[in-house]
Amino acid sequence: MYSTNHVRGEHLLWLTPILYIWLTGINVPISNFIVLIEGSFYLFNYFSYLIILLIIISLPFYMHRHLREKELRSTIISWIHIVPTLLLILSIITIYSYAPSIDRSWKDSPLTNPNFSRWELYNDVAIALFEVLILIQIAFLFYGLVVLNINKLEQSDFDSSEFESYSFDDNQVMINPAYKYTWIPKPAEPFN
Repeated sequence: MYSTNHVRGEHLLWLTPILYIWLTGINVPISNFIVLIEGSFYLFNYFSYLIILLIIISLPFYMHRHLREKELRSTIISWIHIVPTLLLILSIITIYSYAPSIDRSWKDSPLTNPNFSRWELYNDVAIALFEVLILIQIAFLFYGLVVLNINKLEQSDFDSSEFESYSFDDNQVMINPAYKYTWIPKPAEPFN
């Protein structure tokens, strides 16, 4: 049985792309999409794009989980990361799902086809959104590492203050560790 410990907001990071790409695969007439990056065309299908998204989201997902286990998670910061990430993912998938179809040879034709110009605009917007998605993931990972390091420093300061508050003067073993093992001979008894 699932409890509230199993239902977390960060699970939307991997669940939403899977469901949306599954629905897109059913509803959209195309199964592949073309991406133009710096003059080179790349052909992706929705499953390969899903794998790319899950790889990008995996580290922030585990950072959410780790911060929650350490009880360092800020609900506001977490949702500030989750909501824009989901909106960007859904926007990118929607752009590639409903962009007009093109012929790659139109890029090299002397007269620019209006469909290619519109598709190129969609492609540029999708690439810019993808770059923003990457930056958000890096920013959240940086935030998580900073919070973990601050917590580690506070813990080490707390541990050292406990060590400093211990009274060494009351414990002879701590003053002189050899005290415990020092053998003091008994005075000799007289002969009768």
